Amino acid sequence: MKERENSDHRFLHQTWSEQQG
Repeated sequence: MKERENSDHRFLHQTWSEQQG
């Protein structure tokens, strides 16, 4: 369960970075 949460967080960060960059 924790592993999946980490994946979601990483995906969110990538999307946010793309929007910012």
